[in-house]
Amino acid sequence: MFEVKKVRKALVWGLPLFIGVGASCLWVVSHGIIPTLEAIVSRAPAVRIAVASQVTPFVAVFSMLAALIGSMRAIPVSDRTIHPFECAFKVTVLLSMAAMVLIPVTAVVQRFYMPSIGYSICSELEGHPTMWFTDWVRDPAWCVKGKSLEWVNKQARTAAPHSTP
Repeated sequence: MFEVKKVRKALVWGLPLFIGVGASCLWVVSHGIIPTLEAIVSRAPAVRIAVASQVTPFVAVFSMLAALIGSMRAIPVSDRTIHPFECAFKVTVLLSMAAMVLIPVTAVVQRFYMPSIGYSICSELEGHPTMWFTDWVRDPAWCVKGKSLEWVNKQARTAAPHSTP
């Protein structure tokens, strides 16, 4: 079914592409998603949530699986050996599609959840990379037009330790 020469030719550009996409998605997870979740759990003074980033873990997995499956097809390895990886790839693609479809739902859910844990939405802070980011602050007084998340954190540190908003 697969011609080994064609697979090898495609891997010349496909392997670096899949590895690059997977690595960049893992970077987004480690520098974007995890710190945001840690900030919410620790009740940080300000949090910037990127709802669309919920897709990146799945993209990372299916990029790495695509690189692995392509490499296995280029060697070639038996179909029986590759089959579990292909099934995992299909499941990951379906999960990523579901995560993508749920982006608007997640955006709505955060609008209800964040105020319930003491955050106020703040669209005045600077530094929004795109419209898909939402800033939340613990004290509405910290929502000042043109100020940054770092400024909010500095304000929280200089506030009296016993007066947590």
